Amino acid sequence: MRMTSRIIVTTLCFLFAGAARAELSDVTGESYSWVAYNNMTATLGQTLPANTTGFTVDNDRTSLEVPSGELVAYASGAGTGVTLTVSEVNPVPQYLWVDTTAAQNPGLIFSDALGASYTGNVIAHNLGSTQLLTFAGLDPSVTYTFAGVATAPSRYHNSLSTVVIQGADAAVNESVITANPTLSWRGNSMTASSAGDTMYISFLDDDLAMWSGIDPGADASFSVLVTSVLIGDREWAPGLDAIVLAAEGSAGAPLPGDFDTDGDVDDDDVDLLRDNLGDGQYDLDGDGDADGDDLVYLVENLLEWYNDNPGAGEGTALGDLNRDGHVNGDDLTLMKFGYGGRWANGNLNTDSLVDGTDLAILKVNMGFDAAGSSGTTEPPPDVPEPASAALLVLGGSAALVRRRRRTE
Repeated sequence: MRMTSRIIVTTLCFLFAGAARAELSDVTGESYSWVAYNNMTATLGQTLPANTTGFTVDNDRTSLEVPSGELVAYASGAGTGVTLTVSEVNPVPQYLWVDTTAAQNPGLIFSDALGASYTGNVIAHNLGSTQLLTFAGLDPSVTYTFAGVATAPSRYHNSLSTVVIQGADAAVNESVITANPTLSWRGNSMTASSAGDTMYISFLDDDLAMWSGIDPGADASFSVLVTSVLIGDREWAPGLDAIVLAAEGSAGAPLPGDFDTDGDVDDDDVDLLRDNLGDGQYDLDGDGDADGDDLVYLVENLLEWYNDNPGAGEGTALGDLNRDGHVNGDDLTLMKFGYGGRWANGNLNTDSLVDGTDLAILKVNMGFDAAGSSGTTEPPPDVPEPASAALLVLGGSAALVRRRRRTE
C-alpha cells in the first residue's frame, strides 16, 4: 500500500475537516474490517464522541488516568479485541492552546475527527521524555495501519522527536515529513528525516507518523515509541495527540464468496453476486466473468448452511432458501410468501421476481440433503409444473438447474 505522501496528507485534511467523515479506506485505498480512534489528550469531564476512546495518563492538567483499555470500531462501536496501553516517562504537564489555522495542521484536523472540544489540546514533553503506545490482542493473521499526529505551534518548530515502531515482524513506513530542517539547540544539531525505521519529526504543518502493513507476529502485539530528542527555546517537544489503528484484513487469501467481507458466505453474498453479474471481480469459477455458473458455484460449494450448529457445512442446493441443508416443504413455504427480489425469498435465478422459473428450480432439487446434515427430509409435496421449460434459463444463457447427488 505505497502512496505518495502528498496524496495521504491532502486526503487526511479532507477526511477529518468535515462533520461527514469518510472511512480510512478513502485515504489509503485499502479495505479495513475496522478503524479505531484514540484521543491522547482527553480531559476529565469531557464526553468522548461516539465510538472513540480516550486512553491516556494523568499529566497534572487532565486529571485523567485511564491508561489502558479496548479500542472500539468507529463505524459500529463494537469492541475490536485490541487493547491499547499508554505509558510515559517524565512527562510534563499538558499545554493547552488554540490554533485558528486548523486546516493547515493535521494534528488539529485529527483532533477534529474526535470532536471539536479537543481542538487545541497538546501533549508536550521535555528532553528525554518518552511516550509508549502498546497494542496487544492483535490477530497474527491480520495486518494493520497505524497513524498518529501532534499539534505543533510555531514556537515548537525548533524541537524534534523520534517516532519508532517496535515489536512488529514487518511494517511499511508511510510517514509524511513536509520539510527536513536541520535544527540546532545548545550545540546539538539534528535533521528531520523519515528514512529507516526511526523517524525524526518536528510535526511541522502536514507532518504525519504512519505505518501500514504492520504484521504483529506470533506475540500479537507491537508498540510505538515517541522520544523527545531535541528541544528548542520553549524546552518542550510534542508527543502524539491523536492516533488511529485500522485492521487491514487477513494476511491470507480472502474467504471465497464473502463479497461483503463479514466473515461468512450467506444469502447477502448471493444478492451481491446477483447485483454484479457481468463484473469479473465476482468471478468464482475462474472463467473471467460473473454469470449464472458463478451463482451455481457459490450456492453449491461455498454457501454456508445451518442446522443445530451455525455454519455446520458449506455448499447446498438451489432451493435451500432457509439454508438448513435440505430442500423441502419449508423452502416451498418460504417461496410462496417470498415474492420479492432476494435470493433467500425464493428468487433462485436472481432476476427481478419470484415466479415459475424459481419454482421449477426448487422442484428439481426437492428432497436434497447436504452431506452431513441431520434431520429427516419430508416427502416432496406436489409442485405444479412450470408453464414453459424456457423459464429455466437465466438471462438467455446458462441454465441454473443442476441435479445434485442426494445423500443416502
